[in-house]
Amino acid sequence: MSLRMTIVFVGMLLVASCDTFVDNTMTATPEEMTRWSFLTFNAGLDSATVLNYAERLKVLPQALADSGADVVCLQEVWKAADQKKISDDLKLIFPYRFYKVTKAEEPEPQPAACTGDDLLPMAMCYLTNCGETDPSDVVAIGLCLAQNCLDEITGIPAECRNCLIGAIMGGATDITGIIAACTEEQTPPAMMQDGNNGLMLLSRYPMTGAKLEVFDSFSYQRAYIAAVVIHPYFGTAEVICTQLTDIVGEMTYEGSYGTWEGETAAQAQTIIDLAPAKNVAFRVLMGDLAAGPAIGRDIRGKNESVYNLFYYAYYYNPFIEPSDAVPSCTVCADNPLTAANAVNQITSHVLFTNYESLTLSAERVFDKPFTYIKNGKEKESAYSDHYGIKATLFR
Repeated sequence: MSLRMTIVFVGMLLVASCDTFVDNTMTATPEEMTRWSFLTFNAGLDSATVLNYAERLKVLPQALADSGADVVCLQEVWKAADQKKISDDLKLIFPYRFYKVTKAEEPEPQPAACTGDDLLPMAMCYLTNCGETDPSDVVAIGLCLAQNCLDEITGIPAECRNCLIGAIMGGATDITGIIAACTEEQTPPAMMQDGNNGLMLLSRYPMTGAKLEVFDSFSYQRAYIAAVVIHPYFGTAEVICTQLTDIVGEMTYEGSYGTWEGETAAQAQTIIDLAPAKNVAFRVLMGDLAAGPAIGRDIRGKNESVYNLFYYAYYYNPFIEPSDAVPSCTVCADNPLTAANAVNQITSHVLFTNYESLTLSAERVFDKPFTYIKNGKEKESAYSDHYGIKATLFR
């Protein structure tokens, strides 16, 4: 029996013995191995914030199988059970898979930002000069302190002063509440999604050295997966799959970097500073970077300074940068699953280093609705509140 017939025969046995096989007749094998494609998709698998969770989870493995992608980076697959389901359903299409569940530690109380000694000079000045000010009028209190107690305020330690400002901006309604917020022990909010990072990396081709590294992050546990993927014709590539920090609703940032954007930038720089893996031809960075450029009148910028960190570090974006590119949003106002105030932005990216010798193209994927039956009626849904990006390397 020839080698080719042996491979086909073994494949048929595997299919026959596996109940969870996803039929992928449209793209049963990579396209003659002359293309190598990389797909990123923020799946938004959160039943509390994105509609049609169960229906979307059910069709996602088949959609990934039919995409023709060779390497897939998924974000926001929050539940360990969902990660296992996707991994199991796709084990014949993507035999090389990596994800690692992370769990949040119980948040420890943090020391108060201010001591009584820190605030005593300001308090004495307040009593002397602002005693007749309405104690519930935060604006009037602020004006009085600025006019009469500037030296005392300037002398407050920076961490304490920032806390006072944060308490005022956070809605404290009187001087007692402002001081109490900064002189009491603080307990940080627990990590969202029980601290899981939500990342999955899937590959048709052998994947070695896969590891997950967590970022210092607030609210959501952000991380990246790094691995080396080996293609029989293109050689080896270092693949990094990640999701960077984004602003969480109206939540006040209380992390290590001062602002939401500061945390996002720190994570981006961590990836840029990574030493390249040994003996790889290029690096592919895939994921929701919570950042993207403004393009024309339709696409708004998001954390553009963060996106520019990658641009100036010579990461190439085949979806945006070619002269004939026609970029379109990945977070889109017309997606029925996005928030009502959503604007068009590009936050999902597949970026390449050492791209000069590569022939690349990119397209938006998972941007058409799928149909499902509910209560006997046919309905439509988007696959997520994000659309995906698929970049292809040609030989």
